[in-house]
Amino acid sequence: MRRVDLSIIIVNYKAGESLFRCLDSIVSSVKGVGYEVIVVENDINTNLSKELKKYKFVKYIRPDSNLGYGTGNNLGVDHAEGKYVFILNPDTEIRKGNVKLLLNKFKKPKVGLVAPILVDSKNNPYILQGTDKLNPINAVFSLSILNKVWPNNPIAKKYWMKGLDRSKDTLVKVAPGTAFLMERKLFNNIGGFDENFFLYFEEHDLCDRIVDKGYKVYISPDLEVYHAWGLSTKKNKESNTFFSKSRYYYLKKHYGFLPALFTTWILNFNLEYLILFSTIVLGTFLRLDRPGLAIFIQDQGWFYLSARNMILTGTIPLVGITSSHTWLHQGAFWTYLLAPFLSTFNFNPYAGFYLAAMFGIGSIVLTYKVGKRFINKNFGLLAAVLYAASPLVVIHERMAYHTAPISFFVLLLIYSLNKWEKGNVYFFSISIFIMSILYNLELATVVFWPVIGLIWLIGFYNKRKFVQDTLGRNIIFLSLFCLVLPMVPIILYDINHGYVQTVKYAAWLIYNPLTSLLKSGSSSSSGIIFFSYLHIQRIIFLKSIFLSIIILLASIFIVFLDAIKKITSSVGIIFIATVIPIAAYIVSKTPSEAYLPMLFPGIILSLAYFFYKIFLLNNKLAIVLVVIFVGVNAYQVYSNDYLIEKPYGYGLPIEKRIETSKKIISLTHGKPYNLIYQSSGKQIKYSTENYEYLTAWLGNPPVSYPVSAKIVVFEGEHGIKLTSLDVK
Repeated sequence: MRRVDLSIIIVNYKAGESLFRCLDSIVSSVKGVGYEVIVVENDINTNLSKELKKYKFVKYIRPDSNLGYGTGNNLGVDHAEGKYVFILNPDTEIRKGNVKLLLNKFKKPKVGLVAPILVDSKNNPYILQGTDKLNPINAVFSLSILNKVWPNNPIAKKYWMKGLDRSKDTLVKVAPGTAFLMERKLFNNIGGFDENFFLYFEEHDLCDRIVDKGYKVYISPDLEVYHAWGLSTKKNKESNTFFSKSRYYYLKKHYGFLPALFTTWILNFNLEYLILFSTIVLGTFLRLDRPGLAIFIQDQGWFYLSARNMILTGTIPLVGITSSHTWLHQGAFWTYLLAPFLSTFNFNPYAGFYLAAMFGIGSIVLTYKVGKRFINKNFGLLAAVLYAASPLVVIHERMAYHTAPISFFVLLLIYSLNKWEKGNVYFFSISIFIMSILYNLELATVVFWPVIGLIWLIGFYNKRKFVQDTLGRNIIFLSLFCLVLPMVPIILYDINHGYVQTVKYAAWLIYNPLTSLLKSGSSSSSGIIFFSYLHIQRIIFLKSIFLSIIILLASIFIVFLDAIKKITSSVGIIFIATVIPIAAYIVSKTPSEAYLPMLFPGIILSLAYFFYKIFLLNNKLAIVLVVIFVGVNAYQVYSNDYLIEKPYGYGLPIEKRIETSKKIISLTHGKPYNLIYQSSGKQIKYSTENYEYLTAWLGNPPVSYPVSAKIVVFEGEHGIKLTSLDVK
């Protein structure tokens, strides 16, 4: 039996022919050394037993699962017989020198690990190999985006050991895990590789323990090893996840939970997240800037009053305000969201403003997530930045109203529909649940039922599994439960009101579009056309109505061309989630701005697809166009005070209504009074609710029973005018 001095451990994972080139290169580089090679197979679908029979020096081990790099090497060392172990990647070739030269290094005292120099395909040494000990500080300066923008910072230079002479033995703190030798006894004494590392950073931890034992780590040019970086990991789609997890585990193990968490957050902050972070900052600023300029109309006051009463008296409303069709009510879901927020902030009216803004900020992130899932991160970023600065989107998400969360839930719906179409049938039930929530926010969101129905019918026609799965008994019952649960308040209301919110509304939804199509109303048509043009401009490009219309039409057309190839694809879902709600809005002939938030996600995603197509042709041009687009929109909406008190704008801001409420209280001298509202514009039912809430917050609300003291609030083009009657 021949003597084995050296055990070469190779953990193989889909290295293909590279493994055999590696084995061939070993033969000529171990002359004078008794050796064995142990190949640990980490790809459970690969069996190289026959192919490796020609290598008499190879032991082949096939565990039952993919053990990961460190654990696989530990298994190999357990089967090793040599005094020394040589850990070697399968995507390497020994190009120059003899392994015996590295073994001779161990004759010197306290040599714990020796690694060969790594070279590229042209036999040039890689510039960066061997590092200082990793810690949170040098990680931030060496492994983050900071190193890309400031590559020669002194901390990174020290960590990467730049400028060292690689032509002679180099003392390092950490050697690459690609190839290194150490005594098997020392390897076992320090516990081998930490098996909590699946892949990456295990060599950092191993070298730390070697150095902590008082041994030294060297990189030597006496042996040159070619390494085809990443060949054995590039086919693993989760390699980036492994890298992040291992880096976090290393930092937590050596420096604790909080430093690891904070450092990891910074390290994950790459260019993609920098753009996303900047987008969120822009969107947050536009939604939270100057709260006093927020809208606070009468209908908002109704929700505020119902939320306050819910907290103070326990009275839970089953429905909300009346819709544009006064025999119907919106749901009370916004009241349920608003009530705890008002209570937390001591009923401050600005609390709802911040709640609405939170949904807006969440929608920016969700737009990015939807875009990234549907196409890729570039599309996601384009969609997010366009959403963040869309003037009308910003205005609506600065408004504490039942429409504020609609875009957020529509985006969730679009995301869920995509997940369902991709095969996760439970997202069909989740989509039903979201639809039920949307109904509670705005009745008009029923237009998304045809979206779900169309996807289902197309999938059924094409015998797609994602539709067939919805016919299972469990999914049917789960979907019914998801439909009914958010509808419980409305159902309870309907029991005592003739089912007007459910059965009668469903019948009306069929009847009304048919009668609308049969009627000819030029005045209403011209009104909705003007209304639509105005809001297309405010959604897309505030500076130009002509450009806005052209871009919208071009965007929908481009989405259509790609959607018809496969209507249930990601682009197909974007198309039908855009076109069906727009078509329903036009057919309804009801120019209500409350309907618009349900259109925002589809329009913005279509707009992003338009720019994404330009990006594919010329990325620099697309970036310049988007920056100009977003910059102009953000500046215009900011400099125009979010269209408060502007022509065709949004009337008086909350700060003026609060100021008026203080004057009302001053005029009444603490006595009971009635509040009367007058306006030069359209009269609405809930005419004083906003002032009722504000005066209550300030300490003296009007009374509901008749008294002699009357305060008349008149709102017109020139502001607010108060008139006191019979106040003594």
